[in-house]
Amino acid sequence: MRKYQAVFQFIFIFALFFISFVPLNSLGAAQSVQLVSTESTEKSFRSDIVVDENNNIHIVWNDLTNYGGSGSDLDIFYKRWNASAGSWLSTEVVSTESGSYSEAPKVDIDSFGNIHVIWHDGSNYNSAGTDADIFYKMLNATTWLWTPTEVVSTESTQASLWPALSVDSMNNVHVAWDDVTNYLSSGTDNDIFYKYRNVSTGMWSTAEVISTESTANSRFASIIADKNDAPHLAWHDATDLSSGSDNDIFYKFWNLTLMNWSPVSVVSTESDLNSERVSLAFDNTDNLHFAWHDLTDYNGAGADSDIFFKRLSSQNIWSTTEIISSGSNLMEYVPSIAIDSTNTIHVVWFNGLDRNAPSNIFYRYWDSSTSQWSTIQEIRTTSLKSWRPEIYIDETDNIHMTWSEGNDVDDDFDIYYAMISDNPSTIFGYSTVILISIGGLLIIVLIMLRTRKMRQLTEQKNKN
Repeated sequence: MRKYQAVFQFIFIFALFFISFVPLNSLGAAQSVQLVSTESTEKSFRSDIVVDENNNIHIVWNDLTNYGGSGSDLDIFYKRWNASAGSWLSTEVVSTESGSYSEAPKVDIDSFGNIHVIWHDGSNYNSAGTDADIFYKMLNATTWLWTPTEVVSTESTQASLWPALSVDSMNNVHVAWDDVTNYLSSGTDNDIFYKYRNVSTGMWSTAEVISTESTANSRFASIIADKNDAPHLAWHDATDLSSGSDNDIFYKFWNLTLMNWSPVSVVSTESDLNSERVSLAFDNTDNLHFAWHDLTDYNGAGADSDIFFKRLSSQNIWSTTEIISSGSNLMEYVPSIAIDSTNTIHVVWFNGLDRNAPSNIFYRYWDSSTSQWSTIQEIRTTSLKSWRPEIYIDETDNIHMTWSEGNDVDDDFDIYYAMISDNPSTIFGYSTVILISIGGLLIIVLIMLRTRKMRQLTEQKNKN
């Protein structure tokens, strides 16, 4: 009997110890926050991130530092975490051919591990003119050398700004951007333009106007290619398509059956104030997920800006809008969304009351196993301003984030990075299995103790 009691006590103590130290329904392993822009001495801003299959981390951003002879104008910087060496390599200047401002980089990765970067640039490069144009470069994953810069927005004669990027499964490069050029009778307001680079020929397609139904400004596109390599675009637009003259989230996709662009859809149908800065992600069942910030007082969200979420199913059915940042009375801005292999949805954003107040990075996930949103968690809390986070999920579902952080007093911002080595859905599932196993052992021990006790009572009764 004492032997079973000892076993029971050991398992019970182990269970208590395990429950005390395993963070159920939490962010997972401890975050490792690292300063990336270590060579920079001026403002580093607007970072983006991808991770390759070898766990090398690739981060790009724009920077005012005169580094490597880049000059004191804004340039595009790049840094790589070498997973084999376990360290960051030296910063590289991407915009080496540029002689003016280079800003707003976006990065993606193809199936060979090549790194693709786009940005807008004011340089008169290859007869691009002194207006802003969209530039492109690729880092070859075999040689680790950059290709020469290519001008994407060759048809544009006015400012081309704020590019978005997606590389499809065939390694074609899809790009969208804002443009005020009156191209194909699009007018002089901002419109969304689109091009793709054919991987076989290395040639760019002819520019297309996506926001053909729009009569007001169309801004800040987000783009993603589906599993069939068709591009899907969303942006915010002030055109009144029975949606009011405030900014709303518009959406279009390339129809592979009809070989044309779909009619525009209004995503933010429940909103009656500005809906802006949309982010897109597909899950592995072809549902498309949208996140954006919105000023609408929807379902008690209040008059501040909040993060809204909506889903378009693979059967083309829209969900009802949900508020991700509910419970906050702060201004929430510019979400970034990513989805892991279990279809758990991860969203990050930043908040702030005004330019002189600190702002922090927030995170929330939707658990695919429970169909519930987690509690909101702060990723970064400082006395400084933490801005514009971007999120990326790698092939083993680790969560990677980058953002800029600094202050407005001396305009000194730097680029930071953090990784969560076990994402919430994974660690919750792992912990649950272990706890269920412990529970099963406890039940077995209790049954054994009960059976032993009953046998002893029976033997005692027979003796009497």
